[in-house]
Amino acid sequence: MQREMLCYWMLDHYVAKTMSIAIFLLLYLNERIGCL
Repeated sequence: MQREMLCYWMLDHYVAKTMSIAIFLLLYLNERIGCL
């Protein structure tokens, strides 16, 4: 049970970090290219 909770927490943390990096990159590229 404890290990499962830790695994879920790690997965959630990884997904959140990946999402924030992806959003940052999208905003950065959008500003650089100026297409939208």
